[in-house]
Amino acid sequence: MKKKHVVGLGLAAVIAVVAAALLYTSSESATPSEDDLERCGLVSLWAHGTMGMRQEGFSMSELMDLSKHEEDPNLRAIRQRSIQLAYEQKRYETPEAKERAVSDFENAAYLACLKGVKR
Repeated sequence: MKKKHVVGLGLAAVIAVVAAALLYTSSESATPSEDDLERCGLVSLWAHGTMGMRQEGFSMSELMDLSKHEEDPNLRAIRQRSIQLAYEQKRYETPEAKERAVSDFENAAYLACLKGVKR
């Protein structure tokens, strides 16, 4: 029997706060601007990479060390919070479950970012 991996609402809420920090300027309209979509795409990409590395067995300290190379302190903080969130999630054994965890985490980050834009 396969377990369905679902990112909890609590995680999505925390990601929203992190993603909102990335949005230095967000549009006032309910529709995200091209810049907003680009920023949310970046948040999504970071989430994908972070969870992918977590699922492949990289240690949290390795990822935190890599994040130190980010020159912008705001972006570094966002990356580090994303790492913390990823390591609060379960690490799976099967390739299918790992892929699902990565996809769910990435999609939750993107959705939370878009919701942050619409505020």
